[in-house]
Amino acid sequence: MSIFLYILYTIANLALVVWGVTVWRNTRRVGTLLIILVTLGVAYDNLILSLGSWLGAGPLLRGLSVPRFVLHQLVLPWLIYAGYEQARVAGHGWAQHPASKWIALALTLFVIGLGVLTRLAGLRLEPEVVDGVTRYMAIGTKGPSLVSILSIGFVGIVAVGLWVRNRWPWEALATVLVLVGEGIPVEWVRRGLGSGLEVLFLAVMLVTDRWLALR
Repeated sequence: MSIFLYILYTIANLALVVWGVTVWRNTRRVGTLLIILVTLGVAYDNLILSLGSWLGAGPLLRGLSVPRFVLHQLVLPWLIYAGYEQARVAGHGWAQHPASKWIALALTLFVIGLGVLTRLAGLRLEPEVVDGVTRYMAIGTKGPSLVSILSIGFVGIVAVGLWVRNRWPWEALATVLVLVGEGIPVEWVRRGLGSGLEVLFLAVMLVTDRWLALR
């Protein structure tokens, strides 16, 4: 079952990337490009998961799996800067201060560093079959990463502001859903359901960018 979901999620994320480019033509903002970059990383993650059982455990799948973990730690935190840009365009007071841009950038780099120290340093991968999907798993790590919590959590804070100040609840609701998905304790359920919620979350971020550009 999971393998078909990963194929579906790969296609959905790639479709989001294509649509995201059309959104960027309206926004012309770095934040939109960063959301597209994160979506590409998620698409790659799901692609490798969907190919795992076909490739089988071995050097090729392991080599293709390493970028899954690297992209997650190095790319996902850029949602923080994308969230800051949404707050700035929406007119939120804190985001109008010149220093806020550099604070958002510094926070992004801090979370990247945290991900490198907690998840990439000493990364060890071992093959495992979960719900019929052959994949390489990071040994010694369990549950959602700090990078996910901090990056998506920051977007959630911005999203609450969009709900309260701009009457736009959708990003806040999508954030709650994806954080709930990240917290599911059963690995294969979290991966299967969580990946679908990631598609929804990124889609809503792009919809929000488009809404901000056109309002």
